Amino acid sequence: MKVALLIAGEIRTNKIPFYNFIKKNNIDCFISTWSNIGKRHTDIKNNSSIKFKFMNNKTGLNAINLINSIPNLKSRNIEDIIAYDNIDSIDESFLENSYSKFSPIGTIYNIYHINKALNLLKKHEIDNKIKYDMIIKVRPDLYFRNFINKKFLDEIYLDKIIFSKNTSNYFQKSDKLFLAKRDLFIKFIDAINKYKNFVFSQKIDYLKVNYSSNIGGDINFMPPIGEKFFHQVIMKYNFNFSIMNDKETFIMRDYSLLNFAKKIYNCTKFY
Repeated sequence: MKVALLIAGEIRTNKIPFYNFIKKNNIDCFISTWSNIGKRHTDIKNNSSIKFKFMNNKTGLNAINLINSIPNLKSRNIEDIIAYDNIDSIDESFLENSYSKFSPIGTIYNIYHINKALNLLKKHEIDNKIKYDMIIKVRPDLYFRNFINKKFLDEIYLDKIIFSKNTSNYFQKSDKLFLAKRDLFIKFIDAINKYKNFVFSQKIDYLKVNYSSNIGGDINFMPPIGEKFFHQVIMKYNFNFSIMNDKETFIMRDYSLLNFAKKIYNCTKFY
C-alpha cells in the first residue's frame, strides 16, 4: 500500500510530533503551510479585528528548518500569510457571528492549505507515474503514533472516511486528522470546496431558517466553522464514515506533553 500524508495548516510547535510515524511507515509527505511559526488567534489579547489577529499571529520564527526535518518530504508549498479575502469571500454575517474561539477565517485557511497540499500530491503522481492508495490529512501540531494495522485497513476498504475521535463525534468531524482511500479522499475534498463556495456566500440568517434542518438532522443550527463545517459536508453529501477510537490523538500545543501522549495512546478500535 502506498500512503501519502498531507500536512496542511499553520505550524505552531518547534518540532513535528509525528516524525517517527512517518519514518516507520515510509510515508510520502506533502506540506502546505505559512513560512513563519504561529499561534492561535485567540492567544492575541487585544481588541483588534479577527482578520488582524490571523494576519498578526506569527511568532517571528521561520518554519523552514522544521519543514526541512520532515522525512520523505516530496513537495512543499510555503507562503507568507495572506489575507483571507484574497483567498475566498465570506459574508459579513459570518464574521459578525463568530465565536471568541472559532472563526470562518481559520476554516478558509485550513481548506486553502488542504487544497494546496493535495495539488502537490497530484502533480507528484503525474510526474512520477504513480498513484497513491490512501491519503491522510493531518494538522502540523497533531501527535499520533502508529495506527496502520489490519483493523484500520479493513475500515478503509469499506469505503469510509476515517476521523480522529479527539474532536469528533456524530455531530462533529475532526478537521485535524482524517483519511480515506485516494479517490474517496479527493471526492471528499471536492465536496468541501463545493460546500464552502455555497455556505460562505450566504447570509447566516438564511442558513439558520432554510438550511440547518437539512444538515445531519441537527436540532440547533451549527455555524459551518471548523469541525462543524466538516460534519456538515459529511452529512449533506452522504459520505460513509467511521470515527477512530484513538482515545487521544494529541494536539501538541505543549511539546513537553509528548511522553504523556505516548503512554495513553491506543487506536486499535473503531466506533
